This record gives sequence, C-alpha cells and structure tokens, in this order.
Amino acid sequence: HFSQKTGFNNDPNGMVYHEGTWHYFWQHNPMKKTMGNQTWGHATSTDLLHWTQHKGALFPYTNGDHYMFSGSGTVDKLNTSGFGKNAIVLFFTNTSVGECIAFSTDGGQSFRRYEDNPIITFDKKDTSGKPFHIGRDPKVIWYAYDQNDTPLNETAAKYGGHWVMLVYDLTEGKENQSGRFYTSVDMKHWEHQSDLPGYFECMEVFELPVDGDAANKRWVVYSGDARYAVGDFDGARFTPEHEGKHRLHYGTYYASQTFDNAPGGRKIQIGWNTSQAAPEAPYAGHHSFPHELTLHAEAKGVRMRANPIKEIKELRAKSHRMDPVKIGPGSPAVLPIQSNTFDLTLEFDPGDSDQVFINIPGTHIRYKTKERIIEHREIPLEVIDGRVRMRVLVDVCLYEIAGNDGRVYVSLPRDYKLPITEIKIEAIGGTATLKHLEVHELMSIWE
Repeated sequence: HFSQKTGFNNDPNGMVYHEGTWHYFWQHNPMKKTMGNQTWGHATSTDLLHWTQHKGALFPYTNGDHYMFSGSGTVDKLNTSGFGKNAIVLFFTNTSVGECIAFSTDGGQSFRRYEDNPIITFDKKDTSGKPFHIGRDPKVIWYAYDQNDTPLNETAAKYGGHWVMLVYDLTEGKENQSGRFYTSVDMKHWEHQSDLPGYFECMEVFELPVDGDAANKRWVVYSGDARYAVGDFDGARFTPEHEGKHRLHYGTYYASQTFDNAPGGRKIQIGWNTSQAAPEAPYAGHHSFPHELTLHAEAKGVRMRANPIKEIKELRAKSHRMDPVKIGPGSPAVLPIQSNTFDLTLEFDPGDSDQVFINIPGTHIRYKTKERIIEHREIPLEVIDGRVRMRVLVDVCLYEIAGNDGRVYVSLPRDYKLPITEIKIEAIGGTATLKHLEVHELMSIWE
C-alpha cells in the first residue's frame, strides 16, 4: 500500500493516467495527523506499485480559497478547453466559492488555476450566468458519442462527444441530496441536465463491459458510501435498471475513486482506508491497494466485482503451497510462514462445519457456514458450487479480502505488533475440506 510520508489523508482525488504515468492525488493535511488544512497531495507511478510522492498540487488559503475539497482529474486530448492539447485538468471544490479548475501543461509538475473560477458557483446572487448549486466533489469524464447519441450542439458534434460532470448536490437541502449531472463542450461553461436522487458524496460514473463483452456494456454510478447502481447513461441522464443499490465494498473503506483515461479502458479503484492502524507512524490514514473493477452477469442481475490489480504479481518473492486436506475441531491445517506482507489465495468446502476459522496473527477471518457470512460486520459471502474462495492481501497493519472472485471486497486493520509465524485454518462444529492454499510473500515497495 502507498502511504504519504507525513500527515493525514482521506479521500482519493484527481486520479488520472497521463502519457505513461499514473497520477494519484488525495485529501492531505501535511501539518497534522488530523483532518484540516485540506490540500491535494500528489504521487506518481509507472506501474501502480512503486510511488514517488511530490510536493502538493493544490493548497488552501491562496487566491481567497478556504479548503481544497475533493474532485477528479482528466486529460483534455482535443484541447477543448484551450488550456493545451493533452493538458491534465483537475476539478475540485473550493469551499469558499464553488467548483473550480486547475490545469497542467507540463505533465503534472505544476498546476495553474483557471482565471475565471468558479465554473459552478456557490453564490446564489452571482449575475455572471454561471450555474448555481450547493455541494462538492465534481467527477468529470469525457462522454464519447456512438450512433445512438444526439450531439449537444455543433461543437460537440465536431468533437464527437462532450464533457460530463457528476457532482454531489445539496441545493434543495440534505433531505433531497442527489447526484447532479452537468454537461460542457469546453470544460469552462456548464449546463445542468438532470438529478439522481438519493446519492451521497464522492460520486463516480463510468462504463464497463459485462463479462468482457464490448458489445454489451453498462454504466455504473457509485458514491462514497460504497453503494452503486447499474444502468444506462445517455450523456445527460442516468437510468438504473434495478431498484435500490448494490454493495461491493465493506469494512474501513470510503470515498473511493477510479483512474480516468486508463489504458485499455481499465477501471482501477483506490479507496480511503479509514482505519488508524498504525498510530505510532508519522502519518494517519491509509489508501487501499489498487483493485480492478469488472461487471458480470449473475443470477440476480449484473453485478460489479473487485480484484487486486494483476501487477501485484511483480512483487512476489517466496511462495508456499499446501495440498488439499480435511480439517476439523482439533485438526487444523497449519502453514508456517515468516512474513507480514503476503498474497494468500484460499478455497474450501465448508462441509458440515458451523464455521471455518482462518487465523492470521494480528487478525482472523471467521466464515459462518449456515449464515453464509464473514462474521466481521456480517459480510455476505455465498457458497458457490460447494466452495468458498478468498484472496487475502496482508500488508503489516492492513489486510484486504476479495471474496469469491471479487464479489465482495473488504478492507480492515491488523495488529501489526504481532509477528506472523504461521497461518492456521480450522473447522468448528464439523468437518470442512481445504481444497487450495497458496501464499506468495511480497517484496516491499519501499527502498
């Protein structure tokens, strides 16, 4: 996991891929281990594993600003804004005036504020013609047209698409909170198109193929509380194809974001791990390990999954495996290991057991067979074809679980003061069968 050198972190911000480099920003208080002095921290990577932290990208209390709240990043490939071809453009909430822009034409080494900020104002008395709203956390994407789309105007037709902003909106009060959609052809002038009621802060909107089929795609709207909906989006209005919302992420996970402009259309997500798992460290808060989102057709409809990025294989060092074995009360499977950073894959048939208990010093995972849940916070995890599968990433003071090929994704803290000498798996109240256990020790990303 990436960690900032000092200070407090919360929401991921501005995540974007630009000319071979992944740019990761986050809400950062560089001065204290508590929230406040909200700046945008900045780090870059070429492999999503090894990160270099840079000076902050956006700072408060300059040009009349108060706080630099959350937002997003994108690449203006067609220079629709006039900032420059392939400029990195950041959209953020300036808590004193509204939704704003900063941009970079030097590959993210420096950022300049747009001189006519805000682009959407908090001032109801503003007479400039700019849209008014109360809210935060603008997410901006490029919506490319297909044969079924009607362009916004002649300029959009020339470009073959338009910009979409999805922003958390409180204009009508908290009881009417929603996601608000705006459109633009130049990033500077925005028009309100529609509202999506019942959504919370740090929203996302993106498109994914179902089961990898490029001819069968769906749109996803996702918010900071880790609830999402699947449906159709026409560039102005989102229409869900089901009632209510679904959930993928559990545990100490909040306010995630995906990288814009990722190669191959990948949707790679990082969330704020809200646990204070290492209180002695010079920093507070954590970032989840990058995980890739996919859509799949299931019996109850289309659902999203999350799995650790494939690049993690580059960190593998020593590997351990165990042959299939029956486990029961007093006869656990034990795998010796001397590492506090590893990637574990596990598959078991719960049999007639009441519970399958996975003991990793500093934490444990208890699967309750009859209830079909991971006991911690009652996370649902079904038995599929007689098996339960888990992938567990352990990284000193944190661990993450991808259950049943990513149908649930869990982020939790671990007591890092306890050394790991073995992994013990046992069945309680009956017999289970351990079908597969494989553990790869992982190299540190830090020199």
